[in-house]
Amino acid sequence: MRVLVSSTGGVGHLLPLLPVAWALDRAGHAVRIACPESFTGFAGRYGLPVSGFGEPDPDEFAAVWATVPFDDTEEANRVVVGQVYGRLDATAALPGLDALVGQWRPDLLVRDTNEYGAALVAERYRLPCVRVGCSLAVTDTAAAPAAADGLAALGPLPPRVHAERFVPQDQVLGAATVMVTHGGSGSVLGALAAGLPLVVLPLFADQPHNAARVTAVGAGMTIAGGPAAAGQIGAVVAAVLDNPAYRAGATCRRRDRGATDRRPDGGQAHRAGHPRARLTGSTARSGAHGS
Repeated sequence: MRVLVSSTGGVGHLLPLLPVAWALDRAGHAVRIACPESFTGFAGRYGLPVSGFGEPDPDEFAAVWATVPFDDTEEANRVVVGQVYGRLDATAALPGLDALVGQWRPDLLVRDTNEYGAALVAERYRLPCVRVGCSLAVTDTAAAPAAADGLAALGPLPPRVHAERFVPQDQVLGAATVMVTHGGSGSVLGALAAGLPLVVLPLFADQPHNAARVTAVGAGMTIAGGPAAAGQIGAVVAAVLDNPAYRAGATCRRRDRGATDRRPDGGQAHRAGHPRARLTGSTARSGAHGS
């Protein structure tokens, strides 16, 4: 069987698909990853063939992203899910995905929650299409109807603060004592896999739901209010560090004994949910593809 696994251009979207892709590969199926062209270099690290598809015009994307109201979760979801994922990304991906499916003739499509182009192509070719969720089920339910680089604006940083565009999460979590995050599924799962307590300042999509669960299970604290509440981060981090119950809550929810799995080629690779992680920075496109 031929299986095409399609992802948007975000590490937190691709990595949860990989265990499924590797399992299919180990079972003897032909597996290929499809993702945006600018993301093929990253996707190619994981031992499977990769094909690229189109991406939105950067100016059009920037214009839409500038309208995201971070203080209104419902409206932010409408813009991010409906306009970015559902319109810009899907429209740009469709020609390449259509050509790839017509040429390679997969028997099955597997997609991430927000990669809608594959769902449309599967409908056209009458192929089965499986969605791999990497968030709480309530997020998919809420997103279905809707179907920046910010580093330059940071200004001078304190001596003990270091900003990076991207740092592999597994390389820094072992030395961390707490994670501060927007609450994307990849970041949350990565922190919990490492037994780290979290401070979550959610913005949109699955993030408010993930933050609520982190708080509910005692694995960390949530800051409400979006970017305007960023001034509270220091005090909340101190509160989490001062209370060992939060680390205990995170540690008891470690999903695996180890943080890595074996790729089909024998190399080391992240498990599902090992995201693009760090306290600052982004991958691919800042904000929208960061879970």
